[in-house]
Amino acid sequence: MAFLGEVRQESDAPNQALCIPSLTLNDGNEIPMLAYGLGTANFKASGQTIDQSIVSVTRAAIESGFRHFDGAEVYGNEVELGLAIRAAGVQRDKLYIATKLWDLSSPKAAFEASLRKLDLDYVDLYLIHAPFRAHSIAELQYTWAHLEELKLSGRVKSIGVSNFTQPRGYLGHGNDSSR
Repeated sequence: MAFLGEVRQESDAPNQALCIPSLTLNDGNEIPMLAYGLGTANFKASGQTIDQSIVSVTRAAIESGFRHFDGAEVYGNEVELGLAIRAAGVQRDKLYIATKLWDLSSPKAAFEASLRKLDLDYVDLYLIHAPFRAHSIAELQYTWAHLEELKLSGRVKSIGVSNFTQPRGYLGHGNDSSR
């Protein structure tokens, strides 16, 4: 994922002290430069009940002016992120929600599960979480093709990769700036 470098200031944050600039991605969509990550500190093992502390701290982040939220299937807390979004009452189009695919065997099913957990109609950014999850480059290319289909459907605004060193080599798409 490449950046074109255009920076825009967020001016409608509830706390004017927290004006977070945005970058324009290579597909033309904007991404806030600062994100609230739901990873390590808020990791939740699969099958646990709803963790209200994750909902509370995430809601506080929204109410403090954060607009970009970085989650992932493997973090186990997409439900809590969705609950925090609803509890904070900020319009969906004012938020930037990113999540990541962990199980490469069924990309579309995993995406649908993430949307259900988040209780959203779309995500702003959907990423392949890590290349080491794939058994082959062909599996990564298969997964990427499914992400492209999700983007074309409009249910994902931007797609990309996380924890990759050279995505072109893995995905075989050359220098296509539409992603």
